[in-house]
Amino acid sequence: AAQMTSADVIVVMEVRHVEEIRRRFPDAVSRVHLLPLYEPAGRYGPRERINLLDPFNQGPDAFAHSYRRIDAAIDGLVAAIELRMPG
Repeated sequence: AAQMTSADVIVVMEVRHVEEIRRRFPDAVSRVHLLPLYEPAGRYGPRERINLLDPFNQGPDAFAHSYRRIDAAIDGLVAAIELRMPG
């Protein structure tokens, strides 16, 4: 709870994470960023576009796929955060 209260940015991978934060920490929702939405557009279907699923127990290819998606989204996330920063 303390981390949710003090965090300036909260990055999540799946819509269910956003929903859980909305339920448990409604005041934090404005600071939540759904990482897959910062990937370049047009790569995935609607469900995968908003969810970057945990590759646990899915083997090295699934981990590599998740890593590539995270890597592709980071630049967009950083740019969005920088736009909101004063100065």
